[in-house]
Amino acid sequence: MTAKLLFQIALQLFLLLNLLCLQLVTAQSYECFQFPEQKPSGSINLYSDVFNTKTTYLNAWQFLQERANITVGVEGTCKPIYLFYIGRHSIRYPMKKEVVKFTEVLPGVRQELLRGGRLSRNVQADLQRWRLFISPSESARVTLSGQLDTALQARHFYQHFPNLLNIEKSNIEVGVTSKIRSKETAQAFIRAISELQMREKLPFEEANEAVEKLVKEKFAMPTKDNTIMSHERCKKHRTPERKARERKEYTELSQSAPIQIMVRQWYQRNGLQFPPSQSGKKSANSTAFDTMTTVYQACANEMAVLQHSPWCALFTTNELKALSYMSDTYEYRSSTNADNGIACTIMKDLTAQLDAATARLKGGRGPVTPGSTLYFSHKGMISRLVQHLGLFSRAPSHHLDPSNPGRLCVAGDRQFRSSTVLPFGANFAAVLHQCGGDKSGQLKLLTLYNEMPVKIAGCSSSFCDLNEFMQFYGSATCPVDVICPLKK
Repeated sequence: MTAKLLFQIALQLFLLLNLLCLQLVTAQSYECFQFPEQKPSGSINLYSDVFNTKTTYLNAWQFLQERANITVGVEGTCKPIYLFYIGRHSIRYPMKKEVVKFTEVLPGVRQELLRGGRLSRNVQADLQRWRLFISPSESARVTLSGQLDTALQARHFYQHFPNLLNIEKSNIEVGVTSKIRSKETAQAFIRAISELQMREKLPFEEANEAVEKLVKEKFAMPTKDNTIMSHERCKKHRTPERKARERKEYTELSQSAPIQIMVRQWYQRNGLQFPPSQSGKKSANSTAFDTMTTVYQACANEMAVLQHSPWCALFTTNELKALSYMSDTYEYRSSTNADNGIACTIMKDLTAQLDAATARLKGGRGPVTPGSTLYFSHKGMISRLVQHLGLFSRAPSHHLDPSNPGRLCVAGDRQFRSSTVLPFGANFAAVLHQCGGDKSGQLKLLTLYNEMPVKIAGCSSSFCDLNEFMQFYGSATCPVDVICPLKK
């Protein structure tokens, strides 16, 4: 067989493979973007789902409700007797390293934009008024918008399970981490459910005083780092090689033809000068991409904190969707490493709490006092718990078309979308139910993620028989010293 014939066969196989890939893209509900855009795809709004882990809880919850149209519901003869809740902290100001980056990049970009003359009158006016909205002393603290977002979530849970969150009749345990944003979120949650109940009984001013007293005196909020922030012990194992693996898809996409075309389109449309190449330093394309993503992060942060950002007006919808998808690839990979087993510390605590609740029930000494355990943690812990429970496990996927360098197709119906999986306030809840009306009745566990019923690994449905759940998780080991040894 001649070399020419071999080449022709290889070429035919390559074209056939491309055709199959394109057919697969169509079959799997991919959303495709073509850069440069002949007609800008519009601008974004407050309620978009392109802000990834900077999405507010309310926005994520609304998107889930609209798409699934599922409400919390159980069998009519079952009543809830215990609530286990663990959530990410609420909206916070950016971290110090983010503030430093914004300080280095945004003022220069702002000046160039104002000189360029490509902006609309409203955006020009917005940017002229713009100032960095945070001081270093405020970094990582929960914002006023975060307190309000948490209050709305607390209201939802109180509406679902009023007897379990009754501040006078239910035993409510609250646990936080050593990070201030965890405690501030917990206080906002407890304050919200207390206000709902106190204002039904007392005049406004008296209710406020009673609430503040309750928050300070009744709820101790002990630190539970070993249980709900165990992922911190894994940080020293994140070697440069591992970090590179986590960012592999993100890095490859940032260097791909459609993204580089997108970046140049963004610079040109907004009247920004593309950075020159500098020998021995980062490439011009890399520098330009970093600047664009810094502006994107400023947009996402300001939308969460302030509900408005002039930076968002610099992007088209498709640009934001492409950047959002890239962030999803990183968030997914960083939560699917071997150390996601560290979330066993949460499941070990949950099974112990369920054992205690069933023991009280079987004790038979009068009616069982309802109870709740409320934990307030961080994105790193919640993302590992998500994978540990087998939720949203399908990896984000995309397709590049070799015959069309500007075309990028991403899975539009992907399971893992960090805007709805890991927003501020993301939460998992397990609610124990007693079914049948007496103490010998069946015990079942309702599992919820962001208030939506979900089937976790080890359970045949979202309303799981307790024995089925305990058979899977009750005897599981939790070797934290093996998963993430303190000594590397």
